[in-house]
Amino acid sequence: MDSIWLVTLQLLIGGTCLISAGSAVESWTNINWEIPFIMNLLFISIFVIALGWLAFFTLVGSGEASKVGSFTFLIPIIAILFSTFLLNEAITIQLIIGLLLIVISICCVNINLRKQKSKS
Repeated sequence: MDSIWLVTLQLLIGGTCLISAGSAVESWTNINWEIPFIMNLLFISIFVIALGWLAFFTLVGSGEASKVGSFTFLIPIIAILFSTFLLNEAITIQLIIGLLLIVISICCVNINLRKQKSKS
């Protein structure tokens, strides 16, 4: 299946279900439709969700799914770096330990893949 159609159908079906469920329990008048909210909504919808999933499915289709999937663990690292530098959040010892565990897990997945390839 084409990656673009896969992403498009997933977002349309999921969005329809979420709008229906949200409309049943919340009122549209409670939303403050201000410029910062609209800009964030558009940025997240287009760049983070739509293009992010499109890139993911395209990479999975062109390579090894497990290797590409292991790099999704980079999301917390990127989020922490952005929150530290842009929002001035504190770096704690627990945070550093968590980051190290994420990096180790990515390395373990990719090292195992290379060993399996060389045995084949």
